[in-house]
Amino acid sequence: VGAAGDARAAVARGGGFLAASLLLSCAFFGALERWTVGEALYFSVVTLTTVGYGDLAPATKGERLFAVVLFFLGAGVVGALTAAAFEVLIATAKLDAADAKRAAAEGVDRARAAPRERLRFAVLQVFLWAVGGAGTFVVLERADWVDALYWSGATLTTVGYGDVVPETPAGRAFAAVFCLG
Repeated sequence: VGAAGDARAAVARGGGFLAASLLLSCAFFGALERWTVGEALYFSVVTLTTVGYGDLAPATKGERLFAVVLFFLGAGVVGALTAAAFEVLIATAKLDAADAKRAAAEGVDRARAAPRERLRFAVLQVFLWAVGGAGTFVVLERADWVDALYWSGATLTTVGYGDVVPETPAGRAFAAVFCLG
């Protein structure tokens, strides 16, 4: 539990740091760009998660310098959160491996089933998140399914081309949540 607990604590710290960064960024860009709270949150999330659609952008040199800080802050925080999440998975896998050894000693074959089940579950989660996000994009943005799947894939992989982006306040609010998912 030690390694997994340490990694979970790192995820919690990173999440708190990300939340603080989002609040600071929203306040900064909301005030200077005179964006709505929704626009400022959308821009901040899209920047900190390194998706970077490009449909909203800072206008002045000072705002652009602040955005540069956000680029690296976002890459660092998201990278650290990803690393910590993988540490949790690895620690859990090690515990599962120890459990599998005990199960094998008892004559139970959980050693082969557990990793495959986790992989199937992970693939299903990504698939459902991508398709669910695309479906929500279809409804909120009145997009067709191909564009919505394209947007979902570009967002989830942080490619963020910027040629298909949410344009409605509801679509941007959803995108801010979807990026963090």
